[in-house]
Amino acid sequence: MSGGGAPPVHVGPNPPTNPEEGQQWLNTDTDTLYIYVANGVGWVPVGGSSGGNVEGGNASSIYLPSQTIDGGSA
Repeated sequence: MSGGGAPPVHVGPNPPTNPEEGQQWLNTDTDTLYIYVANGVGWVPVGGSSGGNVEGGNASSIYLPSQTIDGGSA
């Protein structure tokens, strides 16, 4: 992405193709907001208590640029 800003929030029932680190996706089927974490982690739900689940698996520790989430709690 050029311009130095954050990627736009994607709104729809399916995640965007070729997401960028930090991109957000609002799933309109489930009304759930996700953020994309690179390095094989994938889409992580924002807020709530998901217990660390990520789409396509389960993570016990997730690194985000400004924080580390262990076991699903911030």
